[in-house]
Amino acid sequence: MESEELDKLDVVIKTVGSLPLLRDFLARMDLGEIIDRHCPLAAQTELSCGQVAELLVANRLRAPKPLYKVAQWASDAGGEEVFGMPAERLNDDRRGRVGESLGQHAAVLQGEIARQIARGCASAWSRFPGI
Repeated sequence: MESEELDKLDVVIKTVGSLPLLRDFLARMDLGEIIDRHCPLAAQTELSCGQVAELLVANRLRAPKPLYKVAQWASDAGGEEVFGMPAERLNDDRRGRVGESLGQHAAVLQGEIARQIARGCASAWSRFPGI
């Protein structure tokens, strides 16, 4: 790139910390897919219940404070870039609908997520015979 082109670039630096690791861990757990199977949202919504839930889990693990200004946190912490969802779509109404849906299906979700985690642990332990 020429120096003139570099001068025109807007550079934003964000420290994403553990968010990529959390995103990959949640994906390996199939958390979003499990939630989406049981908590479908209306077809016109841009984000699925599972996508929002994954970001909310990451928020709780990275910034364990009340769910306040999550959109601002996602924007500042790199959640938009890491999870690929616009922060402005994480408004109170959307989080409320997701929370309500998760609550309605909590028992089934807990069982299925626990089973998925157990499968992952069994698979990991199988790599270490004799332990």
